[in-house]
Amino acid sequence: LSMSGPWHGAGAVTRLREVCADDGPANAPLRELANTLHFCVGKVPSHALQTIVPDYPGLLDLVDVARPYVTAVMCGDTPIGIPGPVSPGLAAIGHVFNLTLPHDGLLELSSCQAVKDPCVWGRTPESPFYYGSMNHADTSGRNGDFFHKALQPLEWVK
Repeated sequence: LSMSGPWHGAGAVTRLREVCADDGPANAPLRELANTLHFCVGKVPSHALQTIVPDYPGLLDLVDVARPYVTAVMCGDTPIGIPGPVSPGLAAIGHVFNLTLPHDGLLELSSCQAVKDPCVWGRTPESPFYYGSMNHADTSGRNGDFFHKALQPLEWVK
């Protein structure tokens, strides 16, 4: 099972390292946003985010190790996702950091899908390889399910 797995890393984290560390006024709004989203801990990205920078040692090797064992994958392809408190922040991060579309506000879809590419992806929670109109927070179940099939991460986990 892989839920928004960063198999090729998350390029946004490379930029978040700079935002967290920079006390300058130019980065103040982004730093405030990153702190609100719990991406920064003091002047560094959270430990979880530090491990998904694209150049993290061994990260790219994990795809080959995991591929035979991963039987289901869920990915999001929009930073807006299920309307919730982090949706605007993830949309801002994706826009300011110029993430390649489609992305979930932190992770580009191609990185999430890399563990099972190629395969048949579906936009309903009945599909074992599910990608929907969800953001990074949605795929962790934080915002529950929504009405549309492309917005039902908890249903997919069942």
